[in-house]
Amino acid sequence: MSVSADVLDRAWTKVGLSIDDKKRDRFAYLRVNGKLILFTRRSYGRGKVSDHLADLIRQQMKLDEDQFAELLACPLKEGGYLAILRAKRLLE
Repeated sequence: MSVSADVLDRAWTKVGLSIDDKKRDRFAYLRVNGKLILFTRRSYGRGKVSDHLADLIRQQMKLDEDQFAELLACPLKEGGYLAILRAKRLLE
């Protein structure tokens, strides 16, 4: 699934990931109660994110394809995302 970098950035922010720009990459971190739960990254460019990279980001975010599509289409919010992570026992 090809996705634009801007859409991905908005999705990260919407589900509570903090974004940190480094020299060449943009990192997104999820911390809950000060504990790092997961992180992912993409190159700093503004164009399209390749299908392969989008799939890697989806996996790092611990989402299946339908959940990732829902995230990008906007219905999935922070509470829903955290519920998914709790169901997968990644959060207490």
